[in-house]
Amino acid sequence: MSAAIIVHERFERTWSFVADYWHDQWKLVHGDQLTFSRIDEQPENILDLIPPDVEQLVILGSEISNEELGSLAKLKQLVVMPKPYRSGGEAIDAYCEQRGIQSIVHRSEGFWGQSVAEFGLALTLCGLRRIPQTHARIVDSHEDWKYGPEKGAPNVRCGQFGDDPNFTNGTLCGKRVRIVGAG
Repeated sequence: MSAAIIVHERFERTWSFVADYWHDQWKLVHGDQLTFSRIDEQPENILDLIPPDVEQLVILGSEISNEELGSLAKLKQLVVMPKPYRSGGEAIDAYCEQRGIQSIVHRSEGFWGQSVAEFGLALTLCGLRRIPQTHARIVDSHEDWKYGPEKGAPNVRCGQFGDDPNFTNGTLCGKRVRIVGAG
């Protein structure tokens, strides 16, 4: 089964790992029947990059017309993302449905879910530990790091408790966290 992946550099400005990952996965399946092309501009004839017997085709950051698709008689599956976030694919989808080609729409949701969750957790911990405020103060002086009391006492900031007891502190365990605007 012949397959091809075409990726434009403008796609890789947003999704720099996608094409290589896809290529590595499909190499395992298609071996030397896989064509992989990186381009910097829209080719005059995109069909020059696509084997005529291609059955699976991925085009990331570039375009293909219905007329050009018409010359790919064996095409069974198609992914076209003309921009990093898919837009303008309705005409292609309708054409593929008419020809019985599976048009796979690669949605933008969920790709960065783990990154957003990790950023959210990191920002929550930074807020909980007042890291931004502490950092701003220690840029000018290290006095903020000297928070141990002269004499041990219960429920005060001390050598192993860097939190401010007058501010939200402690652990995330059992707390409800809402992150608004991250991603």
